[in-house]
Amino acid sequence: MSKLKQIAVIATTGLLGMLSQTAHAQAEAWQGPWVHAGVGAATFIPGFSGGKYTGAYSYDATKKDINTVIGSISAGYTLAISGPWSLGLAATIAPGTSPSADYAVLISTPRGTTTGPGTYNVANIYSITLQPGYAIDNEKLIYAKVGYTGATANTDSESFGKASSTLSGYALGLGYKQVISGSLYGYAEFNYANYSNVTVPYSQLSGTVNATGMDVIVGLGWRF
Repeated sequence: MSKLKQIAVIATTGLLGMLSQTAHAQAEAWQGPWVHAGVGAATFIPGFSGGKYTGAYSYDATKKDINTVIGSISAGYTLAISGPWSLGLAATIAPGTSPSADYAVLISTPRGTTTGPGTYNVANIYSITLQPGYAIDNEKLIYAKVGYTGATANTDSESFGKASSTLSGYALGLGYKQVISGSLYGYAEFNYANYSNVTVPYSQLSGTVNATGMDVIVGLGWRF
């Protein structure tokens, strides 16, 4: 091998090594525990299916979606994996109860349609997610979210009384973190939740409830 080729190989190897170390340093800049809190806008969209009243009469339901302001708190740990890649584990909760929205059960009988009006709300939404990330540099991180989510749905019906259901399903999301100064960073997220079928919480009614939720959050965080 000529000296020129040797020099080229050594230079290329060194450059690749420097780039690899730099990329890994970018991920390591985000390694460690962190906490953040934010506020944003959220939508909760319920659905109903397979309804029977007292096992004899079919029913349908009308509903209004919940559109509200939401606040959330998250804590987690990010681990540098390889190059600019990282993997985080996080727990998030949106404490409190949403505003109520109207719904109505429409029961079809031989005498006509009977309406059972009511309201519902959603409380204490939480999630546990894995967060694969990519460090653009020491001050910028983009990440995805995938994991488990749960919530409580509360209903109050003039015809059937009050009841609560535990919702559970999967959570997905995308996020971006940007260092502001030192350990302080800002972040923005889009989150999506899909809740599986849950039995209607009234003994007189059969059927299932499902729901989806979406939110956009911005806030501030601290990496330790």
